Amino acid sequence: MNKCKKCKKNLRKNWKYCPYCGESTRFRIKIPNFFGGRREFNENFEDMGKEIENMFSMMGFPMKVNVKRYNTETSRPPVKKIKKTIKNEVPKEIDETLEPEASVKEMPNKTIIKISLPEIESKRDIRIRKLEESLEIRAYRGKTMYFKVIPISKNSKLMEKSFKNKKLKLIFSK
Repeated sequence: MNKCKKCKKNLRKNWKYCPYCGESTRFRIKIPNFFGGRREFNENFEDMGKEIENMFSMMGFPMKVNVKRYNTETSRPPVKKIKKTIKNEVPKEIDETLEPEASVKEMPNKTIIKISLPEIESKRDIRIRKLEESLEIRAYRGKTMYFKVIPISKNSKLMEKSFKNKKLKLIFSK
């Protein structure tokens, strides 16, 4: 059995904290030494790193072991910050649904669709969904939704999409 560093009471080996005072138990790491038994390290990781270096260099594999130690009570290791992109959420309640003005220009090899969205600020507020033989456009501003369904041919593919001056422009190939 081990003894607690703080209150000196007996502890089991598998306990991570002392149940009497809450003190963290000591780390003990046993590393096999191929040239003479086992060596035990009690929280001295720098010595453990040197021992690993010596052991591997004796076997013909020189290596450098860097040991970094952090006091978990006062500081933590640096954490990489991950940028999260948050999509604009669709409002839960829609007070008003408007049908925007749209123009469809059929050409021999393409179809150009222009939709006027006067209150929409960004293309992130626009949702385009291609159905089997139609195109569904939804755009959100506050509790207002612009909604338009435009028939298109089944084999049409979106080639270009842009949003400038509050107008959505879609070009489909035929």
